[in-house]
Amino acid sequence: MPPDTSSHCGMSAPPEPALVAELRRLRAAGASFGAIAAAMNRRGLRGRMGGRWFPATVRQYLLPSRPAAATQNSVK
Repeated sequence: MPPDTSSHCGMSAPPEPALVAELRRLRAAGASFGAIAAAMNRRGLRGRMGGRWFPATVRQYLLPSRPAAATQNSVK
């Protein structure tokens, strides 16, 4: 039997570009993180782990991750 590659050892798959584009479009139109989460839930779309959307989840999808080196260099 082939190994299950969907879970990646408990790690979630990267977000789909179309989903992220939709989240960015809604945010650019002025929607709050909470409003975007509510819209995703109304549409029946699920987050990475198959659960409901929350404002913090939307925020995590939209905020760029900072490289560790940049964070360390800013502290003096």
